[in-house]
Amino acid sequence: MARVIAHTNRHRAEMYLAVEDPQRAMERVTEAIGILPAPEVTDYHEMVELQMLRSRCADALSLEEESTNAKMLVYAAAEFSKDAKLQDDVKQYLAPVMPEEV
Repeated sequence: MARVIAHTNRHRAEMYLAVEDPQRAMERVTEAIGILPAPEVTDYHEMVELQMLRSRCADALSLEEESTNAKMLVYAAAEFSKDAKLQDDVKQYLAPVMPEEV
C-alpha cells in the first residue's frame, strides 16, 4: 500500500510542477519519499523518479544544495539497484551535471 501512496504522491507532485507550484510539488515529493517501504524492499525505479522530481522542484525553488543532494541520491539508488538499464538512464540524466563522475 505504501508504494501505491508514494506513486500517487509522485504524480501529484508532477502535476503541481506542471502548473508551476514547485513548493506544493516539493511537499508531495517529500511525503512520497517518507512513505516508501524499508530499504530491503525499495522500488529503486520509484526512488530514482522521486529524487529526479525532487531535483527539478529544488531547481525551480532555487535550492541548489537540495538539488545536488537529490542528484547524488538518484545516482546512488541506480547503483544500488544493480539494474543496468536504470544505471544507463541515470547516467544520461546526470551526464550534463557531472560528466567526469558519471
